[in-house]
Amino acid sequence: RPEIIGIVRPVDTAEAELRRRAKQQAAVATVGQLALESDNLDELMAEASRLVGETLDCAYCKVLDLDPDREELLLRQGVGWQDGIVGTATVESNMNSQAGYTLVSEQPVIVDDLNTETRFTGPDLLTSHGVTSGISVSIGNADSVWGILGVHDTRHRQFTDDDANFVQSMANVLASAIDRHDRIQELQRYEQIIETVTDGVY
Repeated sequence: RPEIIGIVRPVDTAEAELRRRAKQQAAVATVGQLALESDNLDELMAEASRLVGETLDCAYCKVLDLDPDREELLLRQGVGWQDGIVGTATVESNMNSQAGYTLVSEQPVIVDDLNTETRFTGPDLLTSHGVTSGISVSIGNADSVWGILGVHDTRHRQFTDDDANFVQSMANVLASAIDRHDRIQELQRYEQIIETVTDGVY
């Protein structure tokens, strides 16, 4: 019988990695441009959530807003969640949740399998949606943290440090936009005070 010889070609992982990194950089650039053009923070957060979830091929992405008392985080914007969840659901900011743990750790937190995670437990927001894996990062620095950007999937995923760096880059864009928005609001309040003062000496 004639001998059949097959050739197995290895997947060009280097090329795939370059494409993946380029897609991530493009997503960050898109949100960065939107941050310059719009002062609508919720629109920016929604677009960032969409792009992070789409780029990492994950079912869910969320922006959590830490309340002034630092007791809980509000699901401010996100994609993939059940109807009515965004804008109403909250997560405790203590060490029992991935978000709370991220606030304390001050670095990206990667979860491969929430069911076997020993650092914290899964809050209802994640378990009720069947979340298995994900990445969460802080928005803002340790001195003035604003909240959390998190991306999650129902599949068992092994995210890389590059994936975490991508999510952190997105969070940094949001942090800069939030800081800019707060400074503009403060300036507007200052201008209103000046306009209402009629005493020239004052």
